[in-house]
Amino acid sequence: MTAADALLWNIERDPVLRTTITAVALLDRAPDWDRLVATLTRGAIEVPRLRQKVVVPPLGLAPPEWVEDPDFDLAYHLRRVRAPAPGTLRSVLDAAGPLSMAGFDRTRPLWEFTLFEDLEGGRAAFVQKLHHSIADGVGGIRLAAAMLDLERDPAAAPAPSLPTARPFSVGDLARRRAERRVRGVARAVTLAPARLAGLATAGRHPLAAVRDFRTMMASAARLLAPAGPTSALLAGRTLGRRFDTLEVPLDALKDAAHAAGCTVNGALLAAVVGGADRYHEKHGAAAEHVRVDMPVNLRGDDDPEAGNRFAPTRFTLPLGLHDPVERMRVVGAIADRWRAEPALALSDVLAGALNALPRPITTGVFASMLKGVDLTITNVPGIPLPVFLAGAEVLREWALAPPSGAALSVALLSHLDTACIGVVCDTGAVHDVDGFVACLVDGFDEVLGGRGVTRLCSA
Repeated sequence: MTAADALLWNIERDPVLRTTITAVALLDRAPDWDRLVATLTRGAIEVPRLRQKVVVPPLGLAPPEWVEDPDFDLAYHLRRVRAPAPGTLRSVLDAAGPLSMAGFDRTRPLWEFTLFEDLEGGRAAFVQKLHHSIADGVGGIRLAAAMLDLERDPAAAPAPSLPTARPFSVGDLARRRAERRVRGVARAVTLAPARLAGLATAGRHPLAAVRDFRTMMASAARLLAPAGPTSALLAGRTLGRRFDTLEVPLDALKDAAHAAGCTVNGALLAAVVGGADRYHEKHGAAAEHVRVDMPVNLRGDDDPEAGNRFAPTRFTLPLGLHDPVERMRVVGAIADRWRAEPALALSDVLAGALNALPRPITTGVFASMLKGVDLTITNVPGIPLPVFLAGAEVLREWALAPPSGAALSVALLSHLDTACIGVVCDTGAVHDVDGFVACLVDGFDEVLGGRGVTRLCSA
């Protein structure tokens, strides 16, 4: 495991910090089951991580390892059920919420997909649950792309056959660690000239080098600082989860952002903060700000689909900005400053340092950072083309991001011309979930300025 992946694995000592990612795809019809099995089989061949489980070395003296599961059984990971009555998207979401908080069998690969059939209108829903250590949001979209078609009935492909994996031993783990050490030494030798040149530059300009070091350390301290108190209205952390979904016209959101001179990310933040502000007013709770966690994507085009390439940023956003244009500008500028933090480049180094601590301490550090967060907000670019899953068209796809210690999460996943908004509330922190979602709808309507319709999706 990389340091970032291992960190997401280790902090689940506290189940409130659980990092399970859930996605719900609404399909125009039930996919062909045999084709779906073949599709997932091919996906597991093309993306080996889907056939791998986690092995923790004896006494935890080394990082966890991804190893091929010799007992991999697709039938365990791919399930098929009838949608709960009355067969609406709402009933699927109500079933998916508890599923998302059920722990994975850690002796198997860390993913489970469930097809819900017999929705109203002959539709179906595909609920995808995977551990965050497998991939982040952007990586998850790349994984999904490997299993989707660009037409409903593409040319038939040969029946795939999974490779046979041999059992893994403690000796194999030791061999892997030795190989990594050799690769690490080789890489250090390769980078030595550049590092020596950097040292020489620092020697010629010592004051500048000290300033740069201080800047980086101050940035790292800001990223790792314990969070302050949460909003009193959003206090309390439990394992209860409620899923909700919204739709927003993507072009209207882009136009609103452009008119305010900010990014879509700024418009998203402004809509969610506006909803949170309305929710506090609705319940007569005074608050000057909310604390936000926003992941920053660090993934490059050459990075593999599996694994995590993001860095979390935590900052406060002001409430009480009733002019939506001003709100977009203010919160967008704050987010942009945090996205430019120098220490984001050290995310792997910081993760490695945290992993080196005893697990209870690592978990405690992250609990102090994450449980003081009110809102987790993320924006993930989706697939911009019509796509099909084993003969069924994907009408919508929502990402239901884990709050991981926050009161709730809001995730935007674009799908064609729609911004699909997934909302996950910790029901112990958000006591009036319907009221919060209604306030969130108003927050988006306010940002859009009447140039589109935001609606709850219930079918």
